[in-house]
Amino acid sequence: MYFVERYGGIDGSHHKAWVLDQVARISKGTPIVIESASWSDGEQEYRVWLGEPSKKYLNWVKEMKGKYIKTDDYEGFEYDYDVGCAP
Repeated sequence: MYFVERYGGIDGSHHKAWVLDQVARISKGTPIVIESASWSDGEQEYRVWLGEPSKKYLNWVKEMKGKYIKTDDYEGFEYDYDVGCAP
């Protein structure tokens, strides 16, 4: 939920796609990395990012790109998955 709370309100569909991708990665087992940074004046911040994508996530993306769909307008494989752009 960190990524949704921190970045979910940023305008731009490419940024929202990135947030969704981060959530998908985490839900499919990609590790979350949290690093503490501190300075001599006592200030501290946490830096959060994701590690290498899990095999489960990579397989899921592969399935998404080759998903067969049927609608009123189209029938066939849907080759679409957008990892977006970090804000």
